[in-house]
Amino acid sequence: MQKINFVIAFIHEAKPIIQFFKLTKFQSKPYAIYKSEQISLIISGCGKLNSAAACGFLFALDNQPAQWINFGIAGHRDASIGQAFIGNKVTDSDCGWHWTLSTQASILLSLSINTVAEPETQFNDECLYEMEASGFM
Repeated sequence: MQKINFVIAFIHEAKPIIQFFKLTKFQSKPYAIYKSEQISLIISGCGKLNSAAACGFLFALDNQPAQWINFGIAGHRDASIGQAFIGNKVTDSDCGWHWTLSTQASILLSLSINTVAEPETQFNDECLYEMEASGFM
């Protein structure tokens, strides 16, 4: 199995993954990190800058080839609470930068992700709204 690194903003978003993979706490400061032999999970905190910093920290700590997964909660105008999606594009709403993602062989519906600086309440576009993905990219 190839190594997997999860970057997740909040512990409540991470708990199901920690429990499913039986990850143990590796460290608390400056970031909470949970690990097994093949999986690392870092709690980044809210926002794209925190996400970017946590990615850099985890990469420097481990520096091994890995699959990187940003996992978390996003808002959408029509989706049911708990519905899962995979991102096919990430756009930073502050600067307009965007990244196209591969969604090969996914069983999940793919949607674009709009990273915003503040929590969004008006879901005008057919996309996911969240606050960390562009920092992860």
